[in-house]
Parts: sequence; structure tokens; C-alpha cells
Amino acid sequence: MRKLYICPAIQLPLALLHAAQAKPMLVELKNGETFNGHLAGCDNFMNLTLKEVYQTSADGEQFWKLPECYIRGNNVSGVPIEPKQPSPHTRLGCALTA
Repeated sequence: MRKLYICPAIQLPLALLHAAQAKPMLVELKNGETFNGHLAGCDNFMNLTLKEVYQTSADGEQFWKLPECYIRGNNVSGVPIEPKQPSPHTRLGCALTA
């Protein structure tokens, strides 16, 4: 019987996806289409289930509103993450107190 080894490099994206449950996200597909919705679930193959979804065609000309959609993980090009903006009250990672 073969043993299945899970690479730590794969665990980080999966952990991030699991932490993003019920949060809004943008998913870009390899064919150029995009899906904006709330993450309802994901599995170890990075298959995603989104709810309250807005799908945009690759050319950006057509839009569809879907109650729910399932995206197969091997079709995903990326899930852009916006960097957190630092608070105006923090500097070099230290909070300023008044």
C-alpha cells in the first residue's frame, strides 16, 4: 500500500482557504473568467464552492448572478489577496498609545 505524503507547501494555501470560509473572495480562472462570491467550502484539491456569486466573462462584457457555483481546483489561475493596509496608528509593527 502506498503512503500519501502531503507537502507543507500545499498545506499553507489550504489553511488560508479554510480560514477564509464565509468571507468574500475573487477567483480567477485560467480561461480569464472571474467569480466574486463568498467562500462556502473547499477541499484538499482546492475545489471551491461559492455562494452569492457574480461571474464575469473573460472579455469583461457579460455578467451573471448565481446563487451558488462549484469551481474545480485545476481551473483556478489564482485567488488575489489584497494586502492589509497598516493602521495609521501603527509604525514598524508597534502600536502607538496616547
